[in-house]
Amino acid sequence: AGLKVEHLDAILGKMSATPAAANNLRKVLKRLFAYAVKLGWRRDNPAELTDAFKIDGEGFHTWTETEIAQFQAHHPIGSKARLAMELMLWTGQRRSDIIQLGRQHIESGRIRIRQTKTGALVMVWISPQLQAVLDRVPPGQLCFLQTEFGKPFSGAGFGNWFRDRC
Repeated sequence: AGLKVEHLDAILGKMSATPAAANNLRKVLKRLFAYAVKLGWRRDNPAELTDAFKIDGEGFHTWTETEIAQFQAHHPIGSKARLAMELMLWTGQRRSDIIQLGRQHIESGRIRIRQTKTGALVMVWISPQLQAVLDRVPPGQLCFLQTEFGKPFSGAGFGNWFRDRC
């Protein structure tokens, strides 16, 4: 109840070496204090008044046409790595959605999926290039992308696996 903006600034300030982690903590604290306000435990949300850290950088690297061609040359059609890359390339979906995709999402030449993060219903035309890759997926798989144990990937597991393929 006695926590003030200055206290949060001091806590977050000690995390200046890891600005993304500090911003994540700030985000969680904002939700926590908003809930405390809702319950009537506090009148204000001191986390709202803290400043986010500026993070330098240009964000995630976007693959060039040359890098895509290099990956395709190294991972032939029929490989799981090629399937993963083509699904991401031709659908533009997040990894949390890619790991759920299966034949049950194909409808009239399109992939139809409700996105995990936003809940939005998305329909994406299946390009001939993607169809050629999907045609090589063994029938009966609920998810197109499965672990070596025949189970669906977790988001983090898929990210780690795909990083190794890159």
